[in-house]
Amino acid sequence: MSETLGNRIALQRKKLGLSQKEITKKFNAYLENKTDLSPITQATFSRWETDASKPRASYLKNLANFFNVSVIYLANGEAPFTDIFDFINNVPNSSLSNLQTTEKQLQQKIKEIESARDNLIKQLNIIREQQMTSISQEQQNLIKIIKNDKLNLVDLLLLNSLANTFINLFKENDEIYTTLQTFLRVLLGYIMHEDNRNESDVKESFQKLLDLLNKEEK
Repeated sequence: MSETLGNRIALQRKKLGLSQKEITKKFNAYLENKTDLSPITQATFSRWETDASKPRASYLKNLANFFNVSVIYLANGEAPFTDIFDFINNVPNSSLSNLQTTEKQLQQKIKEIESARDNLIKQLNIIREQQMTSISQEQQNLIKIIKNDKLNLVDLLLLNSLANTFINLFKENDEIYTTLQTFLRVLLGYIMHEDNRNESDVKESFQKLLDLLNKEEK
């Protein structure tokens, strides 16, 4: 590895197969095209190579870009990585091993999180199916009661519980939500003997709710 800045500049010039006169001309063309910096003389370039003087920071940066190497390489002599693949190839094996181990650990953790997510979704779907099955059964029982029997306290409480469950399930549907609220008001009015509510009002309000729910299912 080159020991001085001048050695490294000379090495890069020789890699291009150019003389000091030729490299000075090409570097000046680069400066004119890419920057607002003033051109340099061949003597200046020669002093850089012999370490008689050092390029200012602005010239050093553009010199590195011109040679397609890093400023760190020219200034300090670190390996002149030209691309990411060159960098990876020069990473110590121990560092690569650590990176690979970390990557495997992250991949395993991602798999565990994805598995936990999938299991949670399955459990939620099972619970929802169970809830819908239970609600459907209660709904069928209530339909029979309303059509054929008198409403007793247990039936009224069941109606109230079912309506509240529906509210939680359909709170995003404005039409169903409003109908549920109306039904609950009618039901509570009947239970509390308020608003002159009677059993027919409850049945009618509940039937409207059922019709709307059936419409939603279709």
